Amino acid sequence: MFLFLRRLQQLRFGKQLTGYKARALKTMLKVYDRVMTADGRCRGVIADLDAISPQHLLSSHSALDIIVAKTAQKNAKLQNEAMVWCFEHVLQDVQVKRLPIDASNAQLTIAVQRYLLIKRLVNHFAKHFKGVDDPDCTYAAGKAPSVVVKMVFCSMTSFKESGLDKCAAGSSTWLSDLPPHFFPVIDFLAKMVRGHVQVNQILDSAVQSDQNLSAEGFIRKYGSEKGGLAELFNVEDAMKKHTEACQAYEKAMAGSADAVAEPGTEAVPDPSVAEPGTRKDGTEADDDVGEEEKSLQQDEEAGFKITWQAPSRSWQGLFGGKLFTGSSV
Repeated sequence: MFLFLRRLQQLRFGKQLTGYKARALKTMLKVYDRVMTADGRCRGVIADLDAISPQHLLSSHSALDIIVAKTAQKNAKLQNEAMVWCFEHVLQDVQVKRLPIDASNAQLTIAVQRYLLIKRLVNHFAKHFKGVDDPDCTYAAGKAPSVVVKMVFCSMTSFKESGLDKCAAGSSTWLSDLPPHFFPVIDFLAKMVRGHVQVNQILDSAVQSDQNLSAEGFIRKYGSEKGGLAELFNVEDAMKKHTEACQAYEKAMAGSADAVAEPGTEAVPDPSVAEPGTRKDGTEADDDVGEEEKSLQQDEEAGFKITWQAPSRSWQGLFGGKLFTGSSV
């Protein structure tokens, strides 16, 4: 492969190459420019594949052109990120024998389309799954709820540094600092990026139907399909829990701030809130009992006691256990 690059380098310096048609030379020059101007990790992947076998799936300019063409974007930074993402996924799949070292261009094309759909899904969750950081918690670098999805899955390098490439999500200690509802999302994304037989089958089916399928389109079409994504990860349920958790945390923070009154000040009673034993109109209440209190009395009579646990400022206290807990009397 590096011999091919050296030949192209000779062409760049005005030396003649024979046996190539003009169209092939044009493609080779395009490939050379993209590979040489991209992140050095692309050349590192080629070197690693060369060490496995001189004749590998990226040893021809036509194979490289598949990645070059499918990652082409107007934004140079995003273009290079997508290219590195595909190169590193190719190496990972070859190393775990998910992709043959001598895979055909047709096999490579499906794989690259899958890698790019995974990238779009990662970007989608990074955008829509931002948590609320607990000011009382010291998170590992790049592992705070507001940025963890983006920082861990933005590249193969950061993914490997997280430890998720070699183990299940539950084995990563930094996850214990996150709200529990983050776990299924991170676990699913880790399966996609690391590679998973069932997930890959769903992704391959999707890109074969539409190679440019958006993340939203994929979730809409395959998220609730029987035997599909829903059996591995319920996107709708995850987003619902995420929204509820963020709202509950923000409410707890607001309540905690309101509870701290300034010295020398008195709280102004809210006229809409009646004192115990009185109605809102100021008259004394009868002995009638509200529906909620009746329900609590019935629960206690049935041998089940409802107790309240004060919210903690930390995620572990707020969501690690339930706000309402039940115990037998």
